[in-house]
Amino acid sequence: MVQEVTITPEQQIAQAVQGQKDAQIALDNALKALEKNRDAPIEELLKLSQAASDAKVKLSQSGSRIKVAENAVKVAEWNKRAAALAPIQNRILASLTAEDKKIMAELQVEGFTATLNADTTKASSVKAFGEGVPKSSASPRVKSENGTTRRKVYSLDGTNYNSREFVEAFGRDVSETRTATVLDDPSKGLSHFADEIAKKKGATITQ
Repeated sequence: MVQEVTITPEQQIAQAVQGQKDAQIALDNALKALEKNRDAPIEELLKLSQAASDAKVKLSQSGSRIKVAENAVKVAEWNKRAAALAPIQNRILASLTAEDKKIMAELQVEGFTATLNADTTKASSVKAFGEGVPKSSASPRVKSENGTTRRKVYSLDGTNYNSREFVEAFGRDVSETRTATVLDDPSKGLSHFADEIAKKKGATITQ
């Protein structure tokens, strides 16, 4: 009988960090080989170029694995403390009446995202979401009233990411090829792909 070995999140981080170091060494070696043999026949150059490209992808993947492993540690720590929030969550859920739910159904509102600040000097907010609620913007950045630019923030399991970090962490769960493409050239739809991932993962997007 084969005994299963459980790897802790901390061990996953250590393995991911070592994998990143190995991937960096592999990339450095591939680039050195390409430089050293730049006068080689075209067939050999193509092989060396492909090796360098593969090493670059693996290095990017290793960075994503570190992010995922670090997030697993944060989630595990959060889950230990989150039980204390249950009474608050239960009171919020219990506050919805049958009439409230009827209105939500009529307006095609699936639910609400609440921002309840413990600091009373900061405003709390509740935003509706669902098929009947128009999206505020599909743009990755939004101009505020004072002309400054705000970027999208993707939130999942208590961790915030920008679009690139989010794709690096979760993109390969959706498409390896597309992840490599948009990370190499963000103009090919990095933010749009991040939005698709967020929808599949159930992440929250704020601007």
